[in-house]
Amino acid sequence: SIYSHLVDGEKILWLLGAVLPQAALLFSVAMRYLPALQRRYQQLHRLHTCMGLYRQDTFLHRLKGSFQLLSVLLGSALEDAVQTAYAMRARGYGSGKRTRMSLYRMRKREWTQLCCILLLTVCIGILLHRGAMQAQFYPRMVFQVGARELATAAGFGLLLLLPGLEEGGAWIRWHLWKPQHSALLMPERQSRR
Repeated sequence: SIYSHLVDGEKILWLLGAVLPQAALLFSVAMRYLPALQRRYQQLHRLHTCMGLYRQDTFLHRLKGSFQLLSVLLGSALEDAVQTAYAMRARGYGSGKRTRMSLYRMRKREWTQLCCILLLTVCIGILLHRGAMQAQFYPRMVFQVGARELATAAGFGLLLLLPGLEEGGAWIRWHLWKPQHSALLMPERQSRR
């Protein structure tokens, strides 16, 4: 859930665009089409229900209705893909040397966060490899609690808290900035005399 909230198609294109440009484009287009396909499925299902295609409750009728819905959905998806391909060709995709354009830039804060995530992941991996966080529960439960286990649990907890800390910090910065700059946001009206 956090990944889908933080990483969008633009960031995927930025990460993979230089190394695997075609795979990055394919992945970005697929990530764009999945929510659209889900919305289209819900619309078609409601439409078929209103038309009375699912009134009979037998398994064969439901299966037949599902195949009809799937056929319409796939046809619609293919039509959208063809229109996207024509639009890309009309805009010159694949006609010359490829250039990279990105609206996303890695700032110092993002590099710091990436280094923290990688460092915590490596530390947790090393501690797990050395036997931290092991539990045996057959025929009796035995938990080992020591410095390595506590360090591993603390590192894992910090790794899980990083996105929340980032969002909380942004919320605090915004609410601390807003009162100081409220005159810039909403200039007061001057009274007429």
